[in-house]
Amino acid sequence: MALQREIDYSRGVIPDWSLSEGGKFEWGRGNHLLVYGSSVCRKPQSDRPSKFSPCSPKIHQIKWDTSLQNPATRKLVNESHAIFLTLQKLVTEVKDNALKEQLVKISRRYRSVLSACVENLQNDADSAHDGETKNEYILQSELFYKLELIWNLCEILFIDIKPGGVILCQLLEWIRLHFTEGDRKMEVVLEQENPWEQQEAWDAVFCFVFQGRTEDARKLLQTHPNSSRDDFSSMDELLRKMPFYQSVTTYSLTEFKLRWHHWQDECRCRLQDGEFAAVDGLEATCKILCGDWEMFQELSELCETWYHLMVSRLLYTDPTVKAHDLFSIAQECITMFDSVNQMTHLDNTLLAAMEFDLQQVIRECGLYLDSWWFVAHLTDLLHHGGQLDLQQLSYSKNLREFQLIDYASSLMSHQSLWQIGVDYFDHCPVLGRQYLELFLERIPLTSEIKTRKVLALAEKREMFHLARSIAKIKGMNALRNGMLGTALTWAVKSKDACFASVLADKFLVEYSESGQFTSPDLLDNLGSCMLVSDRLTFLGKYREFHKMYEEKEFKEASALLVSLLASRLAPKYFWVTLLFDALPLLESEEVVFSSRQTFQLMYCLEELQQKTDKPPGLKEKEDLLRLALTRNLARAFISEGSQDL
Repeated sequence: MALQREIDYSRGVIPDWSLSEGGKFEWGRGNHLLVYGSSVCRKPQSDRPSKFSPCSPKIHQIKWDTSLQNPATRKLVNESHAIFLTLQKLVTEVKDNALKEQLVKISRRYRSVLSACVENLQNDADSAHDGETKNEYILQSELFYKLELIWNLCEILFIDIKPGGVILCQLLEWIRLHFTEGDRKMEVVLEQENPWEQQEAWDAVFCFVFQGRTEDARKLLQTHPNSSRDDFSSMDELLRKMPFYQSVTTYSLTEFKLRWHHWQDECRCRLQDGEFAAVDGLEATCKILCGDWEMFQELSELCETWYHLMVSRLLYTDPTVKAHDLFSIAQECITMFDSVNQMTHLDNTLLAAMEFDLQQVIRECGLYLDSWWFVAHLTDLLHHGGQLDLQQLSYSKNLREFQLIDYASSLMSHQSLWQIGVDYFDHCPVLGRQYLELFLERIPLTSEIKTRKVLALAEKREMFHLARSIAKIKGMNALRNGMLGTALTWAVKSKDACFASVLADKFLVEYSESGQFTSPDLLDNLGSCMLVSDRLTFLGKYREFHKMYEEKEFKEASALLVSLLASRLAPKYFWVTLLFDALPLLESEEVVFSSRQTFQLMYCLEELQQKTDKPPGLKEKEDLLRLALTRNLARAFISEGSQDL
């Protein structure tokens, strides 16, 4: 079967006629499926020719969650990986209140890299020349913008919990960060020659007031030609005196409520006295400050979304609202914003967060917002913050591990991010090790560097069986390609005695035929690795014999040669070579073989002589060997006798 090009699964259709009567699939690595037609593999039911024959079936590689393919998202993955590891270390070293403070910092770091990713994707979209590429970048930037919006709300509700539970100031920061229409309108207005003749000038004021940005509203109003009039001065005073509750203020929540009600009563009195009747914009602004429901309805479009409207309404109706009251108020704003039948997955996710349904938040993000990155890191953060336990999810640990495994699996299918996925598996205590081992053994070993990285990872985690398996596969591949030295290196790495023995025999046979060693440097530096097998031990020792001979250490070389024969460590087919190696030493001027050693050599020669299938070359040099052994024996007797005297 031929491997077809990758298919974008979001299109829903695979252009292949062989799938028309059914298909089959096999899982690939991570986010891959291999799909092929099942009908072409079906057994014939009759003697009639199949309409699928002859055919050329194809395998289609289907991938999803491919957002990791561009530099902006890869940067997000790398930076969030460092944050993730920092968090795992913190939870083992820091406890209680100190941990809660650190969790808030970790959450903000996650949001920071998300925001940077959105900005980078927008820049990529602006610089893209291809229309399809540009749209892809825009869609991804919108996705990560939504994810950052959700994360920010979850941080407010579940991570950065303020004393007393008052959350309006945090919600205002949330809205100000993600809705900047007021700033855009102000820029447009101030570029005009007569800005206050435009309705957008007042719309900008309303946008600022809706977000509690009273200082910005005051600055904009001061550009009005009549800003010195009493009605403008009165509005400026009301905006300046508007109280805001901060958790670090010196006065209590009760005292703030008194100040708030006093300020809003003053707003109502001035409105009823008609101080702002001369200017519609000022009157509308004062009605917003008074929390006038009809005015909110009239200007609701300036809030852009129901949750923006909700925060703005709370600012002027219930500034001390608690988190558990948000859900009921949100439903009212959804109805008012006419969004009941137009709820998106983003809306449902935000509403689930306000209902404190974390399980639904994770489900919505995982199923519809298509980001394993998000659910994995958010679930991990919430788990360490104890929020999943507070919701009485008996499977909270399993939920965290499940999300991390899914995310790590998607990383393992990427050619350069797979090493990051390893660290996520390491922090999944139940199934992480099993998944990691399965993925490591399926990683394409396309280069020597990559292979050594996989081996190092496996050995560090004591996956010795996997490490040996990989090394043996690489050794077999090297052997097929005729790289005997490389094959031996991998055999030693795999500690496979049988494979190492086969390779050692090949070295010996090659030496017997050519008189030279392949990869002598490798053999010279085997060290303790030669103990993997007896045959490899012999090869290493035989190479030592040659080095001794080259260095003219004849006595040591002769003793080693005899010991290799006497210990039966040398294979019998190689005895002839060893005996031939002894010839120059037997004929040397100095007696290097003792009588006992000479007898051992003679015994080996006799044993070879008695074999029915005599080794090649023995017959030609047998007489020469016997003569040399006999003469050396005589010389050894004389030398040893004189020493005894």
